[in-house]
Amino acid sequence: MTARDLEPLLAVAAKLAAPFDLRSMLVEVVEAAKQVLKADRGTVWLYDAAADELVLEIATDIAAIRIPAGTRSGRTFRVKGRGIDNGKRTGDLLVTVDVAVPTKLTADERRAVEALAAAAQESPRDYLGLG
Repeated sequence: MTARDLEPLLAVAAKLAAPFDLRSMLVEVVEAAKQVLKADRGTVWLYDAAADELVLEIATDIAAIRIPAGTRSGRTFRVKGRGIDNGKRTGDLLVTVDVAVPTKLTADERRAVEALAAAAQESPRDYLGLG
């Protein structure tokens, strides 16, 4: 990437110094990232602590989607009528959850995962019916 490729992100960084509305700023960030990455869509997921859900807050051409806490990797959510328009009708948007697991952990991260495992009330394999 060249410095010219990063200009949209630098413009957003300059706007962060001024007072702003969060939603407007998120739209700016997504639009700049789309330009830099040459993407046709972009999203920002925010955590709603009160509902314990991930919320698709900003998405270009996508409806609002709420992903409940504890959703397993591989689960697909359907948003009717928000997919690709083929000229005759608009299809459904399918959003599949893909949980990224880190391949390398720091010592602190490893201790945190081990503490979580020790405190867990259920096995992560319980849903398989093997326990």
